[in-house]
Amino acid sequence: MSEFHFIRPLWLLLIPFLIALAWWWRGQRTTHGGWSEFVDEHLLAVQFNYGGGQSARWLRRSAPIAAAIVIVAAAGPSWEQEKSQVMRLQQGRVFVLDISQSMNAADIKPSRLTLARLKLVDLLQASRDRQVGLVVFAAQPYVVSPLTDDALTLRETAAALTTELAPTQGADLAAAIDYAKALLQQSGLPGGELILITDSRPAKEALAVAELSATQGIPVSVLAVGTAQGAPVPARNGRAILGSDGRPIIVGLPVAELKALAKAGDGRYAELQASGVDVDVILPKLEALPQADDLTSPDRSTAQWVDRGPWLLWLVLPWVFWVFTARWF
Repeated sequence: MSEFHFIRPLWLLLIPFLIALAWWWRGQRTTHGGWSEFVDEHLLAVQFNYGGGQSARWLRRSAPIAAAIVIVAAAGPSWEQEKSQVMRLQQGRVFVLDISQSMNAADIKPSRLTLARLKLVDLLQASRDRQVGLVVFAAQPYVVSPLTDDALTLRETAAALTTELAPTQGADLAAAIDYAKALLQQSGLPGGELILITDSRPAKEALAVAELSATQGIPVSVLAVGTAQGAPVPARNGRAILGSDGRPIIVGLPVAELKALAKAGDGRYAELQASGVDVDVILPKLEALPQADDLTSPDRSTAQWVDRGPWLLWLVLPWVFWVFTARWF
């Protein structure tokens, strides 16, 4: 009992309100709602006949106690833990986010990178069944988080990613794929996949690296960000980057090339959408995965506090039956 606590302690805040309500109700019945100042005592006994006899009076007095027991039960008293089996795939998933300057283009509002970050949060939310890692890249790749079981923690980190984090600009997809693959292999997991979130045009080297990754059992999927029409790329001062002809540089989404990259990596391809259709395409359903043996071993479990609150409701049950056998109003 040294570890006794309440799982949902905020419910206990209702107890002071319950005490105040009981005190107010007692005063109302004692003074007959203030009418005792204007009506004779023998008339009040008839006018305010609450009835029910001694049984009903005890029922009314015990009502606050029954309500207090319900509140304590809702707060979830607990003093011991039990282990439960966790269903988690022994596979990893590394997200590779493009933070090159072109991701600031606003052909999809408010910008490609803003929507890519929001979509990354959705992907992390849907990846809680496995370990996940996060890599960003521009001219060079950088690890934001190695593979971890806590996918939800990465959501806060994703919100802070900007193109200004990259010291040098560019978009080396081949280096990013190779770096993320090495990160996954170092984790010691038996399998996994890479998911690129990018708008950059892949070079031949990127196709070769993606194909090699697929042959090693690590497919490469692509979530493309942007539109084929493209938009001007803003610099850090907010003005559009100009080309040699003095006109703004328009960067469109290289759809065909990115599809070829996903095909070379034996992965899936989708274009970022406001709905969740793209997430359903990029992330396969659990039952569709080929390696069902990668589920967690029996020793993978988590401890959870046991809620003993429902047992307290047995104390209220006789009072509830009592309500149906006595008049108390």
